[in-house]
Amino acid sequence: MIQRFEYTAEMESWMKANYLRPLGKLTARFNQHFAVNRSNEAINGLRKRLGLRTGRSGQFCKGHRPFNAGTKGLSKPNAGSFKKDQAAWNKRDVGAERVNVYGYTELKVAEPNIWRPKHHVIWEKHHGKRPKGTILTFKDGNTQNCQIDNLLMLTHKEHGVINNYYHAVSVEHKPTAINLARIKIAVASRIKLASEGQK
Repeated sequence: MIQRFEYTAEMESWMKANYLRPLGKLTARFNQHFAVNRSNEAINGLRKRLGLRTGRSGQFCKGHRPFNAGTKGLSKPNAGSFKKDQAAWNKRDVGAERVNVYGYTELKVAEPNIWRPKHHVIWEKHHGKRPKGTILTFKDGNTQNCQIDNLLMLTHKEHGVINNYYHAVSVEHKPTAINLARIKIAVASRIKLASEGQK
C-alpha cells in the first residue's frame, strides 16, 4: 500500500509565506527547499487544503480589452484581409473544369459557384434536355471521356437491368446489352399485365 505523504507544520508555514508564486515555480522551490519530490497537483492540493487563494482564476476580468481588439485579422491590423471587390486567389472562371470525388468532370456554368456535370452540359448542347426518369452513362465506362459519341441515355429501369445482368459487357457489345435489357423489361411488364388480368 502506498504511504500517505504527511506535510509538517514547517512545510505548511513555508507554503503560507510563498503560496502566491506561479504553480510550477512554487513546486520547484518547495521540492528544493524540503528535498522532496511533490507534483504540481499535490502542491496545488496543499494550497487548497490550507485555504490559500491566489486570486488567479484563469479568466479575463470584466472590462479586459484583448490585444487584437479592433482588427479583422488575428494579430496584425487588417493584414491579409480582402479589399472590396478583390477576388480570391483560387477563384475559377466560368468554363473551368474540375473532377469531383466520384470521378466525374464538372464544368463551371455560372457565377458565383454553379457547377454541373460536363457530360450533362454536352448532351444538352446536342440533344436538348433529357426526359425525366433517364440517366446518362458512358459507353466505355470512362467517366472522364465526355465526347458526345461516348454518351448514352438510358431509363432507370434499363440502367438497373444492365447493372444487374450485363455490367461486364465490352464497349462493342453495349448496344446488344441495351436491347437485351429492353426485351427483359418488356417481358416482365407483359407478365405483370397478364397476372393482373387473371385476378
